[in-house]
Amino acid sequence: MKKFTLSHTGDSDSSRSVHSLHGSNEVHPETELPRITVLTVLFPNFGKKTCLKVIGDAVLLDIKRKLLKAFGSLLSDGQNMGLFLPGDGGKMGKFMEEERLLSEYACEKPEMLLEFVYKRRMVPPVSVTSPLVEKFSKDLTKAFLRYVTRGDYKKVEKILSKGFDPNFQCPKTGETPLTIAVTRSKPYNMISTLIAGGAHRDYYSKCGMTPLHKAAAARNFEAVKSLLDFGQSPNCRDRSALTPLYVNILYDPDKRICHRLLYEHSELGVANREGLQEIHQAARLNRVEQINLLVMYGADVNSRCVRPSPSVSSEAAGNPIIPTSTSGDTPLHVAASAGQREAVLRLLSWGADPTLVNLANQTAVQLAQACGHAELAETIRLFRGDAQNGAYGR
Repeated sequence: MKKFTLSHTGDSDSSRSVHSLHGSNEVHPETELPRITVLTVLFPNFGKKTCLKVIGDAVLLDIKRKLLKAFGSLLSDGQNMGLFLPGDGGKMGKFMEEERLLSEYACEKPEMLLEFVYKRRMVPPVSVTSPLVEKFSKDLTKAFLRYVTRGDYKKVEKILSKGFDPNFQCPKTGETPLTIAVTRSKPYNMISTLIAGGAHRDYYSKCGMTPLHKAAAARNFEAVKSLLDFGQSPNCRDRSALTPLYVNILYDPDKRICHRLLYEHSELGVANREGLQEIHQAARLNRVEQINLLVMYGADVNSRCVRPSPSVSSEAAGNPIIPTSTSGDTPLHVAASAGQREAVLRLLSWGADPTLVNLANQTAVQLAQACGHAELAETIRLFRGDAQNGAYGR
């Protein structure tokens, strides 16, 4: 039985002063030890179990990643595995939402028993280890997907009422019923029907996208709004550990979806394998309105391109190919190298610093010149009426 220790604490006690307790019975908060939760995780599908010790608190997605790292070779579709909290005291068991903290489910319990199983329909109550879809013919599965594609939610509802499990991938396309539904115009009724029938909001397609990622990439504002209204977190991650906000900036020049995701507290500062954050991509693609929104919601206009840890996987299938960037690039560097004049001016107006250099010791002016954008380099150099060359590079 493998054991892990997963530490996730908000503040470090080492950075705080520890008061002496000599001559006093008062216990200061600084001396309290972090809570320890021991998780026993069962794998019913192949008869294994493991034990994890969580010190402090942890995001459930981090726990899932640890399990996948240890047992991923035994799983055919690890991204659609979920942590299942068995029923207790007459309460129905449920899958735990991956973006939430363990403490939201543990309720101060020192020990918890969980199952790591494939996500399946839980409405009405069914055994999560016995997929109902296997009881239905291939013809019914094809008919179900056909009705979803057509938007015939009444027929979809009828099939679901018989206990059909909508959590599966199309054998040909790899899409799920929900990722198909979110690409339709007026998708609300179909999304509502599927979720009411047991479809998991974060069930992945074969290419590694959740329905919210798919809707954001498809520029379908109504689908994005519907999924968020049904409780989907804006911070779910695709196979490349990117958020729906990040994907939307890559594909959508309009600002509505970007604004809604930011309003719903989408995380900022997420980077792809090249180290490019959301604001770097908006600058590269000349998304001026998105730059405005990102900065207004807290993005750093001078954020540096820093390559993430090697644990982050490669880009999801279908994402645009991103040229390799130089470490230390700011959004202004990225916009200058891409020749995006509007983005350059907007970044400068938000306070982007043209004197900053990347790890190649280049300013945005020098990078623009090296990429053949001499006029843009001059625009940056002369911004705010400064005709001096020194600080900005020649």
